[in-house]
Amino acid sequence: IVNRLLKEIEGHRFLFTHTDQPHKNDLPGDPDPQVLARQGLVDVVAYGHSHIPDIRKEGNVLWLNPGHLKDNDKKGHDPTYAVVELSSEGGSIYLVNLKSQVVVDSETI
Repeated sequence: IVNRLLKEIEGHRFLFTHTDQPHKNDLPGDPDPQVLARQGLVDVVAYGHSHIPDIRKEGNVLWLNPGHLKDNDKKGHDPTYAVVELSSEGGSIYLVNLKSQVVVDSETI
């Protein structure tokens, strides 16, 4: 079982994780997303947990929570998903409203 996955895609270093912070369900040896970001070992941290859509850059690290796909969510946010476009030269990440298909936020890598 893998709680956190480090993956290089088109030269960009991604961390895929359920939470953006250490969590009580972490396994021994699971990397801390905050430490990886501070040390410059990842370019993108993609996480979920809160179901709150978020895309922001902190320093050189892009933090992405794609939100959720439910019709009704207890957090009060519309359903959203993320679209990632990558090349070796750069890329963009978009948060898209599921119902309207409108891009609600974006960042470049």
